[in-house]
Amino acid sequence: MNSQSNITVTALVLLSVLGCGGSSTPASSDAGSSAVITIQNFTFSPQNLTVPAGTNITVKNMDGVSHTVTSSTTPTSFTPGSVAGVSFDTGPFMGTANFTIPTGAPSGTVIPYYCKVHLSGMLNRPTITIQ
Repeated sequence: MNSQSNITVTALVLLSVLGCGGSSTPASSDAGSSAVITIQNFTFSPQNLTVPAGTNITVKNMDGVSHTVTSSTTPTSFTPGSVAGVSFDTGPFMGTANFTIPTGAPSGTVIPYYCKVHLSGMLNRPTITIQ
């Protein structure tokens, strides 16, 4: 190899090591986690979801009617509310909706949720647990 080739190879190695103006911080720490809940046949899936605080949750309503994803105060009630300060309510929607678990949500918190439109008509009582 001649000296010009050595310089070119060295430059290419440095560019690949240093990146092209990119951050040295991994993308996963810049972007929050994400999860998906599906509603199909009046059933939430997965039944129980465990996520870290700060997770963006996308809900896909596959039924032909409106549903909500509404946090409840207890697993046995259909009362909108919060658990350890964490609450969410998509409002009635068809298609897709999103909400985010607050970054300060305490680890170990279990938030039951339900559909306000159908109440007892939904076939399961799901939860979201904060890691």
